[in-house]
Amino acid sequence: MIALFNSQDENQIQNIQVLTSKCDSCVLIQGIQDDLLGVVSSIILKKIVNLISNGVMLGMGKVLGNMMIDISPANNKLIDRSIRILQQLLSREENIEIPEREILYYMVAQTFYLRNLYQSQFGISIPPPIRVCHTMIMNKCTFPEAIDFLRTQENQTQK
Repeated sequence: MIALFNSQDENQIQNIQVLTSKCDSCVLIQGIQDDLLGVVSSIILKKIVNLISNGVMLGMGKVLGNMMIDISPANNKLIDRSIRILQQLLSREENIEIPEREILYYMVAQTFYLRNLYQSQFGISIPPPIRVCHTMIMNKCTFPEAIDFLRTQENQTQK
């Protein structure tokens, strides 16, 4: 629960504190200046929800570096976006040669296809295609080897 309020009334403050005390996780912000249109409250609420959402994405492994990478590249536009993200991520690495665009296109499309195949036929959860492609390039490995590497890495971080 998120409560934004601007009240000096002690009874109202106590009522809000009683309500929030029954909540597992609450954000209580007091002292918002009068805002007739509610713009300030809306912006603060949006920032809080974005922080929570970003934290969840981090916890789920859908962020690499400072980029959200959980893209399902099912069409050319999304494949292109995936390629650009991969190029940005790889450009930060030392001693890594960035493959040509055509190779990245094939890699992203094939990884997306194999990810869907593994998930539908074997019921195996596979990380986002960009993470898999990044791992394949960084470790110079195949799709199954990248999946094993990422699984091992995930198991080690859970311990």
